[in-house]
Order: sequence, then C-alpha cells, then structure tokens
Amino acid sequence: MSDATTTSTYVFDQAWQREQERLRSIESLFDHSTRRLLADRGVAPGGRCLEVGCGAGGVATWMAEQVGSRGRVVAVDLDTRFMDSSSIPQLEVRQMSIVDGELEESYFDVVHARAVIEHIPEREVALERLIAAVKPGGWLVIEDVDFGGPTPAVLAKYVYPPQYQDIVERIFRAVEQVFGAVGAEASFGPRLPGILKEMGLTEVGGEVRAPIVQGGSEQFVSRSAEQLRPRLVESGLVTEEEVQAFLEMVADPASHHLPPFLASSWGRR
Repeated sequence: MSDATTTSTYVFDQAWQREQERLRSIESLFDHSTRRLLADRGVAPGGRCLEVGCGAGGVATWMAEQVGSRGRVVAVDLDTRFMDSSSIPQLEVRQMSIVDGELEESYFDVVHARAVIEHIPEREVALERLIAAVKPGGWLVIEDVDFGGPTPAVLAKYVYPPQYQDIVERIFRAVEQVFGAVGAEASFGPRLPGILKEMGLTEVGGEVRAPIVQGGSEQFVSRSAEQLRPRLVESGLVTEEEVQAFLEMVADPASHHLPPFLASSWGRR
C-alpha cells in the first residue's frame, strides 16, 4: 500500500489530495527498520544506491545523506511529484518504469524497493532487472506487504476494541480484492526469500515487521482505506457504514491496530 512504478496496477492515486500524507505515514512506520536493514547491507559513504518507487522521498534522501558527496543515489518512480532533489547533488531522480526503463547494469552497491514489486504484474521481470543493476558482491533489499490469504484474520487479532475485529478482517479482505482486480498481490512479501534464492542470490535473509499502532497516531491504514473507500464498498465485503466505523475506530486514541505486515528480504549478488 505504498510507492509504485506502474500505473496499470497501482491502486492508489498520486493526485489524491492526501496521498503525500499517506506516503509520509508509511515512512513514519517503517523507515527506521528499513534504514537499519540498508545500513547493515552497506549503505555508507561513497556508495552507489538505487531506490525504486521513491514516493515521498524519505529513504532516497536518507541514502543520499549516508553516501555523501562522494557517493551517488538514483531514485526512480513513475510519478516523482513529491521528490525534490535540487539541494542534494548526489541524488538523481528519474521518472521511469523499472520494467522497460534504462538502468545501469552491475553498478549499484545496494538496490532497494519497498511496497513496489507487489504492484507490478511482471514481478519476476522487475526483480531480474533490479538484480542486474546490482554490482557483483552488492545487495538487493526488497520489502513487500502481507495482508492477503489467511493474514487478515491474524491482523484482526491485534485490534482493540475487540468488537471491531470482524470489520477489520473484512476491510483487509476487501483491499486484497481491490489489489487482485488490477493484478497486484496483497501477500507477495512471504514469497520473496524463495524467489531471491531461485534467482541465484546468496546470503538470502529476511524479517517481518508490523508495529502496533495507537489510534490517531498515524495515517497509513486510515488514508489507504479512505482513498479506496468506494472500491471497498463495491467489493461487497463491507458496507459504507462499516468503512465509516472502521475509520472512526482507527482515529480513536483509545484504540490500536496493526498495519499490513511488511516482509523484508535481502540477498547478495
């Protein structure tokens, strides 16, 4: 439920008035763990990094700060309206698709994408292109969501007050249906470690993260549901009144909930 590189399957509208706020909320939830993973894989002074689906720019800007003036960061997205690299000379922003756009080969020390590959129908092709962009010995770090299949029932267990668990489970199932209708995959994250191994990467590892969120403290889940609201109702899994009740619940400081699990995987070329 984040940045993407293809308009044909990306379910969120970059022109929506609160889209930047939604993207910033994803950063507030997950940037800390993403930065740790990237630092552990070698994002450091003088490095060369590729950030795919740069969105609101949090990870790309952090990468540029880490590599410094001797390094280089390329940030790509189909829609770069929220990126401003004018004051960061080592950060280059490209508006392009990773499926058929031009990328350097065997060049980057670290290549990263978060909540991107799940939106691309040609997922394996996209991953192959990103692997080709990694220099020998470098790292690919891919993070994608997991809220489909059996996962909505698990996410719902963490909801408080408990009387909202059924609605929350059906909300996630409705979003899964919206994803599937356009060719996106709501639970691509769990498949990543196996795919990276099959594609020849070594030292493959991974972790799963989903912080418990106090109601009203972040806007990722609420803004996502708000933007998709008409399509959630059209799915037939939730009513307009239930979506409204869900939005009121996640805005209540007395409540808490889980966002989708973020499955992070990495491997060395």
